[in-house]
Amino acid sequence: MIHYAKRYGKLLALTILLLSQVRAAPQMRSLTIEDCVRTRRIVEGEVTISPDGSSAAYVVKSPDVVSNRNNYQLYIRDLKQLEPRGEGRLLLQADKISGTRWLDRGRMVAEIGRIDDAEKGITSEVDIVDAVSAKQEALSFPSKVEDYSISSDGRTIVFSTLAPKTRESASAEAARKIERESRGYRVQFGNGSAADAGSLTSKYELYVGRIDKSGLVDTRRLTFSGLLEMH
Repeated sequence: MIHYAKRYGKLLALTILLLSQVRAAPQMRSLTIEDCVRTRRIVEGEVTISPDGSSAAYVVKSPDVVSNRNNYQLYIRDLKQLEPRGEGRLLLQADKISGTRWLDRGRMVAEIGRIDDAEKGITSEVDIVDAVSAKQEALSFPSKVEDYSISSDGRTIVFSTLAPKTRESASAEAARKIERESRGYRVQFGNGSAADAGSLTSKYELYVGRIDKSGLVDTRRLTFSGLLEMH
């Protein structure tokens, strides 16, 4: 009887120990919508390798459910050291990062966007960033840049801006209306729009500039003598 009592006592103690371990184990929970929203992703098209092949830069999009906005982070990863695994070194963070490109001497160029609380919109600038020190040099343009291209040495840049809108005089507009009423509307090639093709004007202007230690200098507009129209 005593032998059975001892065996029963050992089994009971073992059962209690197992139950206590099960209760102490972390409980698995179901995946929530917030978990999905918080998922960080590498931005498509924003992964670039340095000219010497030693480093890779990539932009990570990090949703912030508290502020209801996305944070963008630019990381640099040394390709010579693949262990330990990690996210690399954080170079900079902004409300928007796009157009990342490598230049020589370990520098990068990127379009940096920051939310303007006064206007409730994003203001953007083109910055040259040192991949080691993270020092940023903003390029000051004469007007808002629509697109740009920069040389590999970072010394020459070509950029486009919206052309200023021009209004026709009242007499020219009246003459154009009489012509449309007498001849009808011309149909543009490629679509069925009834817009007057003769009234189309160039929407963009193209500029070239030089970059030195003081920033963007010697900016001049490119002209094409009527051989090229940018729409």
